[in-house]
Amino acid sequence: RGDVTRTWKLANEGRDQDVTAYFSACNSGKESVVINMATDEGRDLIHALSRQADCVLASFKPGDAEKLGVDGATLTSLNDRLVYAQITGYGLDNPRLGYDAVVQAESGFQFMNGEPDNGPC
Repeated sequence: RGDVTRTWKLANEGRDQDVTAYFSACNSGKESVVINMATDEGRDLIHALSRQADCVLASFKPGDAEKLGVDGATLTSLNDRLVYAQITGYGLDNPRLGYDAVVQAESGFQFMNGEPDNGPC
């Protein structure tokens, strides 16, 4: 399934359209690799990539990286130069997922988006 923003479609985007405008805007110019970390093969690939990486930026729900074997302790044991950073929407003690649109709505920032007579986007 991947990034949930792949499914955030505008009214004029068809059901058969794989890549949404929102996803494209947020990920323009990025290179993507799909890896199933729940499999041994996927986990091995993450470990191999981590051995060569300078930095890993993770955004798992609290506890998920450890369950998958791709947490900071595991990956830095494979590469002592690796900088591992983990971000969450609500901190390590809260299991809620944090997405840009959710944070904008909860913070009131979304109120500033849109047209004056139509409300927030």
